Amino acid sequence: MHAIFFLQNGQGDDVTTHVGRLKNIWKDLQVELEKEENKNLLLMCRIVETLPSEYFSFVSSWRLLNKAEHTVDNLTDQLCKTESVKEEALFASRFRPTPKVKHQT
Repeated sequence: MHAIFFLQNGQGDDVTTHVGRLKNIWKDLQVELEKEENKNLLLMCRIVETLPSEYFSFVSSWRLLNKAEHTVDNLTDQLCKTESVKEEALFASRFRPTPKVKHQT
């Protein structure tokens, strides 16, 4: 996560210094976001950070992907595939045939 979200007013800093520091960080962030490879970075971060806890292993895998693979389309595709696999597993578990019980006579 970027420093702008965690910066606190430094001990002894006046408001002008604090605001100036935030503005400098904001400018740096804007420069980074203007780069083609970072165009949708905030959107992807928000998607990943708001996924339910059962997507923990998906998020871990996503973060390990090569930066070039970090696109909104790829993220969406991977999430859809993951969701599809989960739904198939849920469907299979609900409609699993019950084993036949042999009656002893």
